[in-house]
Amino acid sequence: MYRNLQIRIIISIVILVFTAVFFSLNINFKHTETLFEKETSDLLISNLEQVGNQVENVTLDMMKISNVLSLDDTITSNLSAFARTPVFRHSAG
Repeated sequence: MYRNLQIRIIISIVILVFTAVFFSLNINFKHTETLFEKETSDLLISNLEQVGNQVENVTLDMMKISNVLSLDDTITSNLSAFARTPVFRHSAG
């Protein structure tokens, strides 16, 4: 009779310990999953900001190049439209 009671007590203790371990692991897993999602989203946001900054830098560089080329065209058209006097033509040629 006592042997049967001891086995029941041992089984009950083992079940309680496994239940406690299971709940502890479940809580830790949920915490780790939440932390992992937060770190992943922070990393994605950081990468998107870097890509956005690179796109902005390329756009600004393209605008600078466009402005320089446009300025050259403006200077060339202004020089071409300049009315040359005969003295200017003689000294230039």
